[in-house]
Amino acid sequence: MKIGVVAQYLDTRRDIVEVIQRLALKHEIVVYARQADAEKFTTLLSKEIIVSQIPDFTGFANFSS
Repeated sequence: MKIGVVAQYLDTRRDIVEVIQRLALKHEIVVYARQADAEKFTTLLSKEIIVSQIPDFTGFANFSS
């Protein structure tokens, strides 16, 4: 099964990292992270977990353009 996780603060939440690592033993895990956190999370998680960057929201002015 493929499981997607929207991640924040993984570097301070070792319990959540542990849950994601255990799920990755039997499932395909994709972690969605802000661009600023993606590289940090890639080194924090095991290699079989995919870290996908999501763009930072820049506000409603750009959203409506």
